[in-house]
Amino acid sequence: MALSATNFTVIESGAMGDLRYVAATMTGDASYATGGSVVTPKMLGFTTGILALLVSGAGSSLGSRLASPLKQTNGTFLLKLYTAITPTEMTNATNDSTSSYHILAFGR
Repeated sequence: MALSATNFTVIESGAMGDLRYVAATMTGDASYATGGSVVTPKMLGFTTGILALLVSGAGSSLGSRLASPLKQTNGTFLLKLYTAITPTEMTNATNDSTSSYHILAFGR
């Protein structure tokens, strides 16, 4: 199962000049895909694209996961997850739905 808007709970959102920002909590994917999960602008309430995405672990993921957001040319991000101990990319189809992450995104 891929990430969707239901994985994100918005804590706060607003505007700074012509940029919008969203602070949210993201619940991990029920079946992580090797190569990363796609985060689209629509998932965070943006219409054009995501300019920056910051991620930190929280709750059950703290100390066990590293999240690496990788900007794509189409306005999306790939969110790759790594195990903090090894660090190697999380195994394909791993259930990460009990983990949560803090997200801060800027976009339009």
